Parts: sequence; C-alpha cells; structure tokens
Amino acid sequence: IVYTKIDDTTYLFEGKTALVDLYKVLEIDGKEFEQSKGDSETIGGFIVEHAGRILKNNEYLIFDDIKFIVESSDKRRVKMVKAVLKEN
Repeated sequence: IVYTKIDDTTYLFEGKTALVDLYKVLEIDGKEFEQSKGDSETIGGFIVEHAGRILKNNEYLIFDDIKFIVESSDKRRVKMVKAVLKEN
C-alpha cells in the first residue's frame, strides 16, 4: 500500500489505491463505504462516483467523517487524494 502519513489525522493516497487498503491504513471497518459504493473499487473512483464528476484540485468530498481533498486530478481521473480524519 503506497501512502504518506502526514500527521495523526491526515494521509495522502494515490487515487488508484483500493478502498480495502484505505480501510486498513485508516483502521476503519469500511462498512459505510461498502454499502454506499457502486462499482468503484478505488479511492478516486469512489470520489468520482459520489461527486458525480471528477473533482478539480483542492475540491473535496466529505464521507463518513473523512474529508477527501483532491490534491491532483486530470480530465480522466483523480490522481492524488488527501484524507483528513475528523478529530475526536
């Protein structure tokens, strides 16, 4: 799994990272994601699916108390995503 831990609540992932790997890294069960995802298997695909379009750089999607900020994208896909966990 390729990712960067920026601090205790912030991680950087490639858009092609599998959702199941996201769950492992963030130590979440992923149930909410699995119930609401369609055909997407990656973080980038999940974001596009829920936003209804490819988000541009610095646009974000909040899902299950996680803020997914697009760090890099092009016309075809989301390339890099910062995941920020809600602090308790």
